[in-house]
Amino acid sequence: MTIGVNIGGMGGSFAIDSGGAMSLINEAVARDLGLPEAGDLRIGVAGAPVFHRIFIAPELTIGGVIVQNHVRFAAVPGSVLGDGIAGSISSGLVTTRPCLLDFDALQWCVWNDSRPTFTDYTRLKAFAVDTKPGFSPLITAEAQVNGKPVNCVIDTGGESFVRLNRSMAEHLGLWTDARPYAPVAQGGRIVRVDTLSFGGVLFERPLALLLSTDRNTNISDGLIGLPTLRRFNIGFDLDSDALWLCRNSLPAPEYRYALAGLAVSKINYGLRVDDVGSQSPAASAGLIPGDVIETSEPANVIRQLSGSAGMAVTLRVQRGTNRRVVALRLSEYL
Repeated sequence: MTIGVNIGGMGGSFAIDSGGAMSLINEAVARDLGLPEAGDLRIGVAGAPVFHRIFIAPELTIGGVIVQNHVRFAAVPGSVLGDGIAGSISSGLVTTRPCLLDFDALQWCVWNDSRPTFTDYTRLKAFAVDTKPGFSPLITAEAQVNGKPVNCVIDTGGESFVRLNRSMAEHLGLWTDARPYAPVAQGGRIVRVDTLSFGGVLFERPLALLLSTDRNTNISDGLIGLPTLRRFNIGFDLDSDALWLCRNSLPAPEYRYALAGLAVSKINYGLRVDDVGSQSPAASAGLIPGDVIETSEPANVIRQLSGSAGMAVTLRVQRGTNRRVVALRLSEYL
């Protein structure tokens, strides 16, 4: 979800990231613009906190109307943002003034000197929560997962229908090998929950990302991401502690998981199996963590393991001193 932004007379597409406490910029774009540098800052971007170079935009203009001065950007590689995306604008964009993300009309509407009336919208109590000095506040609201309340960050930059911290996943009984799961990087899991209720709308059997650890538990139990949020036109009115939601005409988005049920990492002579999802094709084929998939083309094997349902994949597997050939067929098992 992007909007046109002008920095130093040059325009670009920037994502609206209501779950971002700091704005991001493609480092190559920042250097092309000649933005001044302001040292390094340790922040978390799509994973564990690491140091990022900070650039300052003296002036940023949106739509020729909204002007922000002295905007800090954390530099990231272009691959983090995606093709054609120059950066992202933090949650301050939607918390400092009433606005509407209208997915039906593909518009972002802003009220500078008045307050909107969201006719036929459902009001959801929400809060702008300060994280730390110098960072934008995050927006939190309540959802229900399997009928239980979960306090979530409202994250238009999030890729999951819903993401849960490890402690909340355990509390809800979701972190268990008895439930089928697809393993993901850093020890996380994707599972299907029975229901997700948000803004008075019930979603049945959506996929949920479970983190292997807790993140920002002083703020929330997890987040609601764009695949859920894009089903609504969303009014932000944080001065009144409110989100206004109205179901729109967009269809349910596709959210995929790896149908092999394997999490792997590259090693010198192939791929190491880090985790095997319960009731997955990989589990049925007898693979276990610690197995080594022998290959001189690991990227090609990873592509095969990420293929579509019905694809057959043949692997050469080493376990200790034993070697064998394993065949599995990708399937929708969650």
